Amino acid sequence: MLIVQIEPPNHGGQGDHAYRTVQPCRALGTLEGVTVASGSLLSPTTHELARIADVLVLCEVADADLLPTLRYRDARGLLNVFEINDNVLHIQPWNSTAAFYRQPINRSLLLQLASQSHCMQVSTPELQQRFAKAWQPCRVFVNHLWSVPPLAAKSSELCIGWGGSLGHREDIQWALPTLKKVFTRYPDLRLALMGPEALTGLFSWLEPDRLSFTPSGSLALYMEFLSKLHIGIAPLLPTEFNRCRSDVKFLEYAASGVVSLCSDLEPYRFSVRHGENGLLWSTPDDLYACLCQTIEDEALRAGVREQAHHYVRNERLERRHAPERLAFYRAQSAARNPQPRMAPAARAAREIIERHTPLECSPDGRYYWLQPGEVEKMLYNGLLSQEDPGQSLRDFAEASKRAPGYYLPHLHAGRCEADPRTAIGRLERALELNPHSCNAAYLLGLRHESSDNMEEAAKSFTRALDIAPDYAPAHEGLGRICEKAGKLAEACDHYRRALAANPFYRSTGTRMAMIALESGATEDARGLLQKNLATGEDGWLEHFLLGRIFVQQKRFREAQLHLERARKQTTELAAVLVQLAKAYLGLGDSVRAKELLTEIRRIHHSSDTPD
Repeated sequence: MLIVQIEPPNHGGQGDHAYRTVQPCRALGTLEGVTVASGSLLSPTTHELARIADVLVLCEVADADLLPTLRYRDARGLLNVFEINDNVLHIQPWNSTAAFYRQPINRSLLLQLASQSHCMQVSTPELQQRFAKAWQPCRVFVNHLWSVPPLAAKSSELCIGWGGSLGHREDIQWALPTLKKVFTRYPDLRLALMGPEALTGLFSWLEPDRLSFTPSGSLALYMEFLSKLHIGIAPLLPTEFNRCRSDVKFLEYAASGVVSLCSDLEPYRFSVRHGENGLLWSTPDDLYACLCQTIEDEALRAGVREQAHHYVRNERLERRHAPERLAFYRAQSAARNPQPRMAPAARAAREIIERHTPLECSPDGRYYWLQPGEVEKMLYNGLLSQEDPGQSLRDFAEASKRAPGYYLPHLHAGRCEADPRTAIGRLERALELNPHSCNAAYLLGLRHESSDNMEEAAKSFTRALDIAPDYAPAHEGLGRICEKAGKLAEACDHYRRALAANPFYRSTGTRMAMIALESGATEDARGLLQKNLATGEDGWLEHFLLGRIFVQQKRFREAQLHLERARKQTTELAAVLVQLAKAYLGLGDSVRAKELLTEIRRIHHSSDTPD
């Protein structure tokens, strides 16, 4: 059996890459009759392997060009598995990936790929609870460690520590007042941190000689950092995103002989037994009490760290759980294709894999990590540099020089190129190199549309649908063209097709609601907008339009609730405030309404003032 796992672009070394890709794939590769390969979405090799793998695992990726791949595989009885390891619908706004998932096209595409796969795997029971209702079967494969070193003695100088990314900024800020109290009470206590430089300012209150800082690095460097700690804190605010995190921080602490003080939230309730292998806390006062108790009670620290170490060593090692994962894949594969193929895909894959450089092979099995080559690194850097289009274009141009036959450098250059003619040329070249790229055809349609060449735009959107009939944005593109031509009935027909192709792409529902409002069909508009919100779309426009409808219907309390939500999210503030003022007047709150009118005048005054 050949298993291929595709993950989002990365440079390797981070936790998700290790725990959700490298370790599970390596463990599967040790099993008899199994060959495993993993690589980035940007790799041409992974795209080749994706078409022939017995099992394809898409690890939280969103790319339109995977739609034809899934359809091709489905027709041949090959198993498609989708993994979700974060609550992507509720990512914190300060998280580096939030901007990507705030775009309806990306969020809806990820959910569409998940719904079109044959089964799903998730990293926590909470994720299963949230997503399994829509997609069955869904299995939980929690994070594990690859190995656990023996318990080592710690220095006599007590050290509390924490490590995390910018995604944990609000969580650690929540714990800061408690840490200040503790470090005031215990003047000999030291604090160790590991994370991005941007977080160091949060700890300027502590004397430099009591604080050590380690910049973010690889998982190996993080484990080395943990070896110096006695007590580790794991604060999590009770957000929808945090409730779906894994317990891996506890595992890392436990393996390193660190006593864990974890938020009493779903991720840690899964594995932490309070007072035995860790401590759970709910409030800052709880945290303070737990810290003081752990600092002062050496016997407690010794017992807890020993129990935690025993737990991860005996229950949370990756290789022991690989047969369970393989059994799930085999059962699902048999349900798709009861008769296995005569020529195993692993044989056909060997030649493809061996062409890839650099290639890392596991020493204990048949797992091949298709490491990012120079072309992938340039593509990734170009994507990360999109706030600087000039740098992105230089990266994409260099990538196309090194891989002239690969379509992705041309596609991404066409996406960010400012000159329309050059962009169209790039996208046409991408489509020539990969005629199966519905993404290239769609982006070409957008470029023609922005140049007011509606005939060519319609041709490109139609071509995208020829490649991937279920690509909702292309249906929407045809609808926009009809709407601009005043053909509202035809436009709504295309929007309905978009929603039928991908029910998660609710922006088409919003466009239909706006058309309904203009024609006076208020109840139809309200139903579409409320359905948007019920299916996860939470943009300011939906709340604004609903608020406006409820103002007209004199349902002022409902109007106020939606308009306040819109106010928090929009840059079109004046329009929202006008309706919100009407809602407050309807509620009899003239003081609040006058305050809003004053704010509206201030906005108009500042916009009229020359720079």
